[in-house]
Amino acid sequence: MTDTYEHPVTHPAPHGTHVVLNQSAPRTGVNEFTLDPALVEGVRRHDAGWVINELTGIGELVGSASFQHDAELANTVLPELKSFDR
Repeated sequence: MTDTYEHPVTHPAPHGTHVVLNQSAPRTGVNEFTLDPALVEGVRRHDAGWVINELTGIGELVGSASFQHDAELANTVLPELKSFDR
């Protein structure tokens, strides 16, 4: 004798996820070169003051939101091997 019991399938009610509070704010709109006093001092100490203007420009670029977005996108594409023969 086989008894079959029919139980309605219940699913948990949807709920919101937790709020993440331990994440820092995006670090954008800053000059990564001028904010690093050790790097600036090292450049000056080793007689490379001639490149400070260029490094300041690079620091602004690296600290921009668009550069960081592009860097994030670059890390989402996996390398693909394309072998070839000569």
